[in-house]
Amino acid sequence: MVDPLASAAPLVEAREVSKIFAAKSGISALSGTRYVRAVDRASLAIGPAETVGLVGESGCGKSTLGRVMIGLERPSAGSVVFEGVNLTALSAHRLRRSRRHMQIVFQDPASSLDPRYTVRDTITEAIRAHHSRLPRRKLAANLAALLDMVGLPLTSLSRLPHELSNGERQRIAIARALAVAPRFIVADEPVASLDVATQAQIVGLLADLQRELGVAFLFIAHDLEVVRFLCHRVAVMYLGRIVELAPVDALFDRSRHPYTRALMAAVLSPDPDLRREPVLLHGDPPSPLDPPKGCHFHPRCRHAQVRCSLLGPDLREAAPGHLVACHFDL
Repeated sequence: MVDPLASAAPLVEAREVSKIFAAKSGISALSGTRYVRAVDRASLAIGPAETVGLVGESGCGKSTLGRVMIGLERPSAGSVVFEGVNLTALSAHRLRRSRRHMQIVFQDPASSLDPRYTVRDTITEAIRAHHSRLPRRKLAANLAALLDMVGLPLTSLSRLPHELSNGERQRIAIARALAVAPRFIVADEPVASLDVATQAQIVGLLADLQRELGVAFLFIAHDLEVVRFLCHRVAVMYLGRIVELAPVDALFDRSRHPYTRALMAAVLSPDPDLRREPVLLHGDPPSPLDPPKGCHFHPRCRHAQVRCSLLGPDLREAAPGHLVACHFDL
């Protein structure tokens, strides 16, 4: 795939973003407050019409970074720049005006749709939020075009979420995101709750929409095969930090970080001759309440040395367009 960033400035960029949440420790409020650094100095740029995958274990901060990049969460440090405008410096009113260009599709369509709203109400609400004076005829045309875009009949407009299949509900959630013609969409594990056949349909739909509309995506997922099919580049997160970022083929064929290699080795191939030897990691993932010093991955890494426990490596360019946060060239 051609990297859109090779010829264009980033559409949206997270710069050294951190997000810290307060967490009560123990069963009593008297036990004091501890803090979780859900995202730790993460930088990620996404170009126009580019799809970037974001992968990693559950709880590593993927969804939090996505929410920060569209302004649903304010970063504790760092900044997010969209089309040259620093979103973190905007007032709430100006941020709301900018948000029409940035939308999100959530993992579970059943919980992201209001059970009392028909499909018509759901999509109309999204349109009215940014086009309050849209004429009725134009609104009806927009609704018809959106349903056609996501492959649903017009008769769906009068249905409630419980009358739809899970795949149909996710198509409605995608139509709602597209209703205001965004330029950037965070797709937060949009196929994780779907069966395999429906997953393939939704992934194909997202690929078609990306080609036809030129929308940029941050695609958060666990399924690496889906990521490989859909994305131009892939970022790998571990305990709040991005540890590797590369074009999709380079990451899958020549991954450089020990954690990325462990993720790749866990992918099952239908061809037994192509199956990789498993990469065993030491111990369990550390608690985000008490992350390791230095490189967060060093307690589980077979290549770790003393410096890994003292210094956290920054992302460096190991090959053109291929960044890795590791002290060693593996």
